[in-house]
Order: sequence, then structure tokens, then C-alpha cells
Amino acid sequence: MIKMLMEKYLSVFGGYKRKGIKCGVLTLLISLSSGAVTTSTASEFYNDKNIKEANRWEGYVHQKVGSKFRLISIRRGGFPNFGQGDVLSAHFYLPKDERLVLSARKLKSSGKKYYMEAMQKDWGKGWQSFSPWGVDHFIVTEGISNRNIGVSVKGDSSYYPPQILKSGDSVSSNNYAIHFYTPTSISGINYILSDKDGKEVLHGNVGSVSGKRVFKIKLPMSKSLEGEYLLSLDIKWKHDPGRHNSVVNFYHIPI
Repeated sequence: MIKMLMEKYLSVFGGYKRKGIKCGVLTLLISLSSGAVTTSTASEFYNDKNIKEANRWEGYVHQKVGSKFRLISIRRGGFPNFGQGDVLSAHFYLPKDERLVLSARKLKSSGKKYYMEAMQKDWGKGWQSFSPWGVDHFIVTEGISNRNIGVSVKGDSSYYPPQILKSGDSVSSNNYAIHFYTPTSISGINYILSDKDGKEVLHGNVGSVSGKRVFKIKLPMSKSLEGEYLLSLDIKWKHDPGRHNSVVNFYHIPI
């Protein structure tokens, strides 16, 4: 219901040509959900004034940081360097028609909390692209670097890692970068990547991680076949004798 209200008001104030108004500011009490993260806040969302038909919500949120271990970003390859005037795009593959949430946020929570979410929710089978995603209005203005932006494309039960490109780029990657947030200190993590049949593809470990931090796991998959994969993490807390298991389902297609 709230998102319906957002769409209604954004059609007037956020980028569509309505009564001569091309862009503006919208302040609403909203609830946004992406994975295990939920934000409930009075937020200001703007739409890029250069977009004739608004394609995203983008702005600052007063995010309530949760107390759960969670994934906050999963993408293919690196995040490109960018500067004033650059436009980004996200490219991902879907094995079937699906309803998705494509979102981006700051990896580190210091300062203003940037958040972007694509308006389009229903996507078709095959390669898909989200663009334009201009950097001038928020990302460059706030001095957010390419190393501090997390992005994810999440379906009902699986992630579809996007490749982020800058206008003019044509690079591709079969390596994945997955960022997690931990609310408490970790002594170590053992992880296993398996295919849909349960066969181990690779394994590794992560050393100690301080609490309330973001850390990254890299998965090289240049030799892996197309299909669903399961990343399983066995986490040992520093101040808790118990252990925690976390799993991530995602789809891989060689490019």
C-alpha cells in the first residue's frame, strides 16, 4: 500500500511530466525491505532531473541498523570508477520471469545513508539491464566512492548478481564479490560453495572480523557451469560458544 502511494506521489513530484513539474522532493513515512534488512523512516527521495520517466527511488534514509548477520551486496566483478557526469547501469541474467528488488546502498554506515531502489519490479527471462543510474545527484555530491556502494538483485528465493558498468564500458567478469554485515565479532568463518546437486565447487575461510563491520567474500567461478549455486557459511562467534549457519542462493551464468 505504501509503495502504491509512493508511485502515485512520485508520478506527480518525482520525474514524470505532470502539470509542468519535472522533478522534486518527496517526504513520506515509508517501509522498505531488501533481504533481511528493513528500514522504517521518514525519508527524502529524489528522482534524477535528467530522467524524463523516473526509473528509481533514490535518496537518504534514516536506517535502523538491524542486529542480524546479513548479506548486503552481491555482484559480478568490481564496481567501476566514476566521476561527474557518468551514468551507471546494472546487467543481470534471469532464467525465468520473476518479480525482483534491485537496490543499492552504502556499505559503510557512517554519514548519510544512501539508498536506491529500481521502480521496475517485474522482469522477463534472459539478460536484463537497469539504466540510467546517474551519479551526480547523490553519489558524487556526497563523496561516495565506488568501494562503498553495495548492490543486489533479489528474487523470491535467489539472488541474480548484477555486473555494474559505466557508460562506454564493456568489461565482463565471472568472479563474484559478496558483502556481509556482522553485528558482533567473529572468530572465523568456513564457507563452501556447492552446485544445485550438492557437489562442492570451492571452499575457503575468513579470519576474525570485528563487530558492526562489513566484510567481503570473493568467489572465482570462471570454470563453473550455468545454474543455481548455494554458498553455505559456518560462523564461529568470538564471544559466544554457539555457531551460526547462513546460506545464500544465487544464479550463475558464464559470460
